[in-house]
Amino acid sequence: MQGVAFVEYSYTTTTWKVHRLACLELKRIIEKIANIFTALESARPRCKKGLQALCSLHNCMEKCELLFRHCSESSKLYLAISGEKIILRCERICYSLELCLSQLQNMVEPTLAAKVSQILDYVRNVVFTLDSSDDEAGRVLLDLLHQDIKTSKFAKVEELKAFNFAASRLHITSPLAIMIEKRSIRKLLSKILNTDPAKKKILNYLLYLVTKYGKSTKQQDTETIEDAGTEYGIDEIQEKSKGFDCNPIGPNLFILGNLSVLPWASRRKAVEDVKNQLKDVQQPHLFKSTCYICPVFKFLKDAHKLGDSAAKRHGVELILMFLKECRTDTPPLPKGVISDLSLFLDSDITEEALLVLQLLSCQQHYTRDMVTSGILLFLQRAINDPKNKHHNVTLKVLCNLSAHEDLGHHMIYLGFIQDLVPFLDELLLSGYCVQIFKNLCNIEEAAAHFVENESCITSIGELLELGKVEEQENALEILTLLYYQREEAREILMQDDIISSLVHLSENGSCKGKLMSVELLRLLNNAPDDCSQVYSLSDASQSTNGDLRTRRKSSVGFFGGRKSVFGFSLC
Repeated sequence: MQGVAFVEYSYTTTTWKVHRLACLELKRIIEKIANIFTALESARPRCKKGLQALCSLHNCMEKCELLFRHCSESSKLYLAISGEKIILRCERICYSLELCLSQLQNMVEPTLAAKVSQILDYVRNVVFTLDSSDDEAGRVLLDLLHQDIKTSKFAKVEELKAFNFAASRLHITSPLAIMIEKRSIRKLLSKILNTDPAKKKILNYLLYLVTKYGKSTKQQDTETIEDAGTEYGIDEIQEKSKGFDCNPIGPNLFILGNLSVLPWASRRKAVEDVKNQLKDVQQPHLFKSTCYICPVFKFLKDAHKLGDSAAKRHGVELILMFLKECRTDTPPLPKGVISDLSLFLDSDITEEALLVLQLLSCQQHYTRDMVTSGILLFLQRAINDPKNKHHNVTLKVLCNLSAHEDLGHHMIYLGFIQDLVPFLDELLLSGYCVQIFKNLCNIEEAAAHFVENESCITSIGELLELGKVEEQENALEILTLLYYQREEAREILMQDDIISSLVHLSENGSCKGKLMSVELLRLLNNAPDDCSQVYSLSDASQSTNGDLRTRRKSSVGFFGGRKSVFGFSLC
């Protein structure tokens, strides 16, 4: 079978013209699959179903390439009005991938099956969404198409407003962008010829709009640049924005892009008004756009300098609304934004600043700044302060940061492992803690810190009994990684408490938990003969229905009953 060549193609958020959020989510899935694809090929069973599943998986990945290419080369306007179809296409591909992976999961060895299971968990929970700016443009254009306006050599107000609005959202405002858009539409027309009359009619109308009103978008763009140097009052800017208003809060959104030319009182009012109005909007996707984050962040920085607490709170809450809407499509923020955030972390908007940091910490782009700004040190102080009221969101931030390997090294070096151990005993926070540990365990240096702190491994082992399903599965991954990475860990894993918990999970855990606990029991069963504790699994199995804590005191083990381990039904 040929390799998956397209994975080497460098698709980024700037490659795709439209629907970057959906493409990025799909790209994440494909990258996860690509990381294990060679292993799947090597481990494939010599049966018809296995080969068919691999072929189907390969075909699904090729469909992803076609979708990526479509969103990179097609017309922006046509892609915008096809938003729902693109999302449906992503969901169908995702469902097909899930079917293929589910089949292959049952045909490979346990370690690889566990990796497939992780990908399946991600695939089943993925949600494809439209970019807010693409959604706005698409809805306006669809409304225009539904009016079925006849083409004319005279300008029409409805067409002009709708096209200007869509063009600004899709960044079709420069001569080059307009030329590329025309060329893209003509290319689509040449492909369909007379095979799809409905699509041909739509494309011809879009080409008519670009040809007729393209110059107006350039004039609008020029006027906005010229106006930036003039100090307007808020009423004047609102009046100027009416010609481009396509929704109830259009004027105020227009003002956000011109905040720097307003007096401070007007800036405060505009930010507060937009925040309050967005809360009341029934369809938030229509109005929120990534292009407003940068000016509002500058407003937040100015509010901090002026010591205006109310303005700071309004600003940071509005930024949170925009970031939550943008999700993974967040644009590059102003240089030094992470350093500025470090100032807000120790202020009267600490919680809100942490929530902003939580959203930004998912992105690799900011990892270097997280170190140089001293944010890691702030977070470490926060978790070591028993009086701190923000442990919950702080640990969520650390979960995101620990997923980046470069930051993980810094966290290990700074001693985060030792600092986080006490949280394993806190019911509401242990899940975040064990997730951080699982992320750090992917770094080889982490294993030594876990082994040096035997109580840490013991506490992780206790989650096998007391934790929720996800916590149990994360704990199992940590213990398995430690087994492979450090010989000293194997003796610690031979504790009665851990062994009896593994036996219990092998019978009563989740599907993934059963698989991983059986695998770890199998590994420990191959321990050296001079291990001091050798027990019988059959003895442990007989007490399954009893209280686990009681079983732990009764010196149960597992080595005498290897057949029993593999006799369990894992699903």
